[in-house]
Amino acid sequence: MVQYLIPFESRGTINIDERLIEFLILDDNLSCQIDSKRSLVYVLFTFLKQREILVIFELDPAVFHNTLTTNVFGPLLLAQACIPLMKANGYGRIVNMASTLGSLNDISNPDSPYGAVLSPAYRLSKTLLNGITVLLANALRGTNILVNSACPGWVRTDMGGGKAPLTPEQGADTPVWLATLPDGGPTDGFFRERQPILW
Repeated sequence: MVQYLIPFESRGTINIDERLIEFLILDDNLSCQIDSKRSLVYVLFTFLKQREILVIFELDPAVFHNTLTTNVFGPLLLAQACIPLMKANGYGRIVNMASTLGSLNDISNPDSPYGAVLSPAYRLSKTLLNGITVLLANALRGTNILVNSACPGWVRTDMGGGKAPLTPEQGADTPVWLATLPDGGPTDGFFRERQPILW
């Protein structure tokens, strides 16, 4: 039995050399009965291709566009709509829901514990979202509008799965903290568990 980190859920069979290989992806693990590394690679490739989360040179532009529409354009358009009202009131807090998976520091680290998570569309979308955080924070300095990114961590949700270590309440703690910062609080930051982390 081989286990491999995959943050989705699926099950089925695939044909390898005229043999049906059963596999199960449940929460964060892919388990399958195999007898060679070639079989494991085939299983992983087939699964990732089905989920459209292959390495960057296999990324479907349509998948990338859809991901950016949700994770990048949506937050930017919402901020653009809200900032005039925030300026008029002399107060505002913008919290972008980012992810450690979008950290360039993490992506460039060959020893990262998240190295097995490919998902280039998702990861790049969160990198871009962090860039939006920085640009907004720089443009809004001195306005009492604080702009930060938050990584909620691995949370037990439909997306995170049942084996995630954090409850939804724990995952929400840092975003809520950032959304309720007092005047003079931090801006232009990336936080997880209320602590700054590297971009």
